Amino acid sequence: MAIDKFELEELFETFIENFYESDLREAATKGKESIPIDFSKLAKFNPAAAEQLLDKPRGTIDALETAMIHRMRNWINGLSAKQLAQVKHIGKYNLGKLIGISNINARLLNIPDSQKVQIKSISKEHIGKLIIMEGNVIKQSKAWLEPICSKFECPSCGSEMLLMQAGNGLKKPSECACGHKSCFKQLKTIFIDVQELILQDLSHDAKKKGAQICVIVRNDLAGAEMSRDTAEGKRIRVCGIVEEEKRISKHSHKIPNLIVNANNIEPI
Repeated sequence: MAIDKFELEELFETFIENFYESDLREAATKGKESIPIDFSKLAKFNPAAAEQLLDKPRGTIDALETAMIHRMRNWINGLSAKQLAQVKHIGKYNLGKLIGISNINARLLNIPDSQKVQIKSISKEHIGKLIIMEGNVIKQSKAWLEPICSKFECPSCGSEMLLMQAGNGLKKPSECACGHKSCFKQLKTIFIDVQELILQDLSHDAKKKGAQICVIVRNDLAGAEMSRDTAEGKRIRVCGIVEEEKRISKHSHKIPNLIVNANNIEPI
C-alpha cells in the first residue's frame, strides 16, 4: 500500500533530520542547489518509502524535496540577523516558502542494480519509473532558461499572485480574487538552466549505430561546472525518470518519444 503524500513528508523530515541536517545547512550557507542522498540509507531507514521511490519516483522525490525545504525553513527561521547575513540565496528560499515548492534538489546515489537498464531496452513499461543507465554523450546542447514560477500584481486591487510555470511559454493569471481578468503586471520570474544530452548505448556494435535516448538535465546538472562532465565523448551514468514526450513530425502528427529526466549524473 502506497504511503500518502503527507505521511511521506513527515517521514522524510525525520530522515533528513537524522542523516542530512548538516548537509542541508551547508547547502544554505554556501548557496548549493542540491545535496546527495544515499538510497541505501533510506532503504535501511524505511524500506517501504525506498521501494515507493523506485516505483513512483516523481511524487516521492517531490515529497523528499519538500521535507528538505521544511527543515531548511525551520533552521533559517531560528537564525539571528547576523547569522542570516551569512546564508546565501536567502531570497530564493523565502520564495520557495511562499510558493510551496522545493529549491533544493535531492540527487540520488547508490540506486540498486535492479534499476539498471540498457538504453536499447528502454520501453513504455519503464515510463514513470526510476532507472539507471550508462552511455556515451554524443551530443550536448547549449543551456537555455526555463521559467518555473512567476509573481504577478493585479492592476485593480494590487494583490500579488504566484503562478507555477511549466515549459518554455510564460503563463499569466486568468483572474484575480477581486474579479479582474486582464493586464496583470509581471513582477518577477524565477528561471532554471536546462540542457539536453543525447546518450548512446555503451553496448552497441561499433559497426552499427547504437541505441540513443534524449536526457534532460536541469538546475545544477546543467551548470557550467557539470557541463565539463557531460561534454561530447564523455561516458556517464544517469539516474532518472523515464517519461513520454510528444514531438511533432513533418506531417504535423504527434509522435510519442521516450526521454529521461535526469535526477543525477555521475562520470564513469
